[in-house]
Amino acid sequence: MAKGRTLWEYLTGKKNPQIEEQFFNPFQAKIGSSVTIDAIDYRGDTFFVREIREYKRRIDGKEFLFADYVLSARPLDGLEKLLRLRVNPAVGSEAGLAHHALLLTLWDEFGYDNAFLEVVNDSSKRFLLHQDDVLVGEYWRIHDVGTPYEAAVSIVKDTGQDGQATAEEVQRTRLDNWDYWRETTDEANNPKTEFVFVEMDKESGWFQIWRGEDINPQCVSVV
Repeated sequence: MAKGRTLWEYLTGKKNPQIEEQFFNPFQAKIGSSVTIDAIDYRGDTFFVREIREYKRRIDGKEFLFADYVLSARPLDGLEKLLRLRVNPAVGSEAGLAHHALLLTLWDEFGYDNAFLEVVNDSSKRFLLHQDDVLVGEYWRIHDVGTPYEAAVSIVKDTGQDGQATAEEVQRTRLDNWDYWRETTDEANNPKTEFVFVEMDKESGWFQIWRGEDINPQCVSVV
């Protein structure tokens, strides 16, 4: 049976906007949209949007929004690739782009750890990233901020696995997050900036550590 028009549509003559359109979504993606990324590590992979996460932060009385697109791909080897594409509005007309974009990969995640919380709240504002007890990077709080940001997060996803997201499936949570960066060089000795983001769910205490770099938004195609 064809789906009829809603009362809102009859009264306004317009279609009720899809749930993805009701949150900060600069790529105008839908849950299930395909995404290709023109970067060396991801050429040939087709990703799909699993979640759209709107972050809403209030700083000095002003509201700031950014979005994370949770992307997954399953290449021929069967090993899932999971990324977050983080999109922030650009300040002014930097580089002629309306938004900045970062590609982030999950570095680690774990349950509440008071010792780790003391690390990210340390007055040094320094974060040391280790892998197998080996130091791989020293990072510093962006803009020398000494406290965590608090964000209200709305998560749009298809929990019912029926091919579309609905308002009833939107999840909401609050996170504390800490942002870090460092200046380094790539394999060709060209300068680049790396970022680390630590998130803690304020209800469950679950920590996630995400690491990544800038990507030109023009290298991302969403269908």
